[in-house]
Amino acid sequence: MVSVGLYAVPGAMVDHDVHEMRRKLRSGFWRLTPADEAASRQALVLGSAPKKAGSTDRRVVTAQPIVVSATITGQTTNALGVTYWEPDVVRRYVDAVQQQTQMTVQHDPGCAAVALGATGVSFRSPETWMSIPEDQVPARDYGARLMLEVRSKVNPLPPAVSGGVGIVLELVCDQVLVVG
Repeated sequence: MVSVGLYAVPGAMVDHDVHEMRRKLRSGFWRLTPADEAASRQALVLGSAPKKAGSTDRRVVTAQPIVVSATITGQTTNALGVTYWEPDVVRRYVDAVQQQTQMTVQHDPGCAAVALGATGVSFRSPETWMSIPEDQVPARDYGARLMLEVRSKVNPLPPAVSGGVGIVLELVCDQVLVVG
């Protein structure tokens, strides 16, 4: 799911606040993100690249999330298998983030494995916004609204192996509204 205002042009913060957005989402407010909005989502790299090889890359990437419709086709501990109802929205979002950060976003268009957020995924009912226990989430394919966000993670390889720890961007999900 999504609908967030985040950081915009390097230097200045935009008038939206991520925490406020999440409060709205958790209180039951949400809507699907149109393709044109997805293409204008803001992403920002905070911090500067390491000056010499082997140095730790401490940059952080932030990006505004989007809310999309999808059918969940599988679940594992670390990922959700999904088929997007409107893959163009996700494609435009990824393109916008990649252009602004000059970094590749890990995702699989159309049929995708979306990484789960650090704390795992919260399944909710769109009618009540109440959490759905994991053992009550349908085992068969089901429709869902996904809150997707691009997040950065640190390269797991040690500097001696990778020649420096780089930034990897992933399309992740931490909220799912189960709708069917």
